[in-house]
Amino acid sequence: MDISENAAPGTRFPLTSAHDPDAGDNGLRTYLLTRDDYGLFSLDVKSRGDGTKFPELVIQKPLDREEQSHHTLVLTALDGGDPPRSGTVQINVRLIDSNDNSPVFEAASYVVELPENAPLGTAVIDLNATDADEGTNGEVLYSFSGYAPDRVRDLFSIDPQSGLIRVKGNLDYEESGLVEIDVQARDLGPNPIPAHCKVTVRLVDRNDNAPTIGFVSVRQGALSEAAPPGTVIALVRVTDRDSGKNGQLQCRVLGGGGSGPGAVPFTLEENYDNFYTVVTDRPLDREAQDEYNVTIVARDGGSPPLNSTKSFSVRILDENDNPPRFSKNLYVLQVPENNIPGDVSIYTYVSVNPTNGAIYALRSFNYEQTKHFEFRVLAKDSGSPHRESNATVRVTVLDVNDNAPLIVLPTLINDTAELQVPRNAGVGYPVGTVRALDSDFGESGRLTYEIVEGNEEHLFEMDPTSGEIRTLHPYWEELSPVAELVVKVSDHGKPSLSAVAKLIVRALAGPLPEADPSAPQLTPV
Repeated sequence: MDISENAAPGTRFPLTSAHDPDAGDNGLRTYLLTRDDYGLFSLDVKSRGDGTKFPELVIQKPLDREEQSHHTLVLTALDGGDPPRSGTVQINVRLIDSNDNSPVFEAASYVVELPENAPLGTAVIDLNATDADEGTNGEVLYSFSGYAPDRVRDLFSIDPQSGLIRVKGNLDYEESGLVEIDVQARDLGPNPIPAHCKVTVRLVDRNDNAPTIGFVSVRQGALSEAAPPGTVIALVRVTDRDSGKNGQLQCRVLGGGGSGPGAVPFTLEENYDNFYTVVTDRPLDREAQDEYNVTIVARDGGSPPLNSTKSFSVRILDENDNPPRFSKNLYVLQVPENNIPGDVSIYTYVSVNPTNGAIYALRSFNYEQTKHFEFRVLAKDSGSPHRESNATVRVTVLDVNDNAPLIVLPTLINDTAELQVPRNAGVGYPVGTVRALDSDFGESGRLTYEIVEGNEEHLFEMDPTSGEIRTLHPYWEELSPVAELVVKVSDHGKPSLSAVAKLIVRALAGPLPEADPSAPQLTPV
């Protein structure tokens, strides 16, 4: 039988009656209730007008389904015979839930630490509230309390079914390091009473703000090179929005206090409240450098640290403290031959610009005629008395690949020569040697020989260095009694220049004709 757990004590429930066919004293006499372990129920036996008896189950104490949801009772019917006889029936009592319990959080408040700038969707806390009721009475829904501020709703979301709170907006420690979230849980039963808890989110500062550098004032105009060390040129303030070590600053002038490339004659002096002055730390020399790019570097103590830089320019004003000076006593220039006059800069060879000292060529140089020359240049200032110095300029003319190879052997007529080779000469027989000359030097005068046409059947080969041509096939004269070879001679200049010639190789049945003693000889190499 089903009984609501909110049934009050004294509530009665009729039970099934027993039947005894005997009559008189042997008939049904009474009922007994056993196995009532908690004393929650009692039995009241009543009689009808016809004398029959029937039992009623009476609630003695308040019922609580959450404490025990089922009760098993045994109802016994006794007759009046001797000996008495009995019958039993088991009564299963199931308590029906009523919404008499509110949800309960595991704790009234929670504290969570979360790094600022946590990615959207990051889980903050998984809340859990339990309700001892069953069914919809025990089904819990989570939400932010009605008085939760809009900022909380902008930064976080809560899953109504699971109670999982996630990051929804951008968390910024510098805006607020502490966020309090009020959460309520209610069941789906009638007249629910919600439970509340508070989640305190402590944001952990991350080094997400680089130092900020601001120029309060910067010296206007050029700074004299005679300015003494300690001259103030700028007032700077440096701040960092982060806290703790993330906001601790170290500031310096890039290259300040050092020597060598990149060094600047300035340093940073700390004043108060993150104010710094930029001052000169050694004498200035405009002739060494007439302008400086002063860069302030600020670095915080975070991990990893963040840096910021900000720069301004300082021009150095000249003081007449130096005579003219060449950077070196001897200048060595390399000029390609065939230059365009005016490219480089004694008279018929070069001219010197009196204002800027630029040297210009007055003629086109030819390496094969003039390989080098030198002259002296005088420089003086306009002071009174004036000062002067001089330097030597040595010009080296560089060879340019301006001469193409010239084929001198064999003698060519209309770029063509004929070579005669006896039949059955065999493989490796020297057909002849091509010789060429090149007036250039170095790689521009180094030559390479090759057959570029007429040797498709590979009857001949040509040494690329010596230019010697030899037979490569034992029966070349049968395949081609007359072969027309186009040979090419190329130098290694850039760009490369070349010459070509046609050689007619003819197979001769008899001995070779005697060569003209006055003609150039083709001697195998």
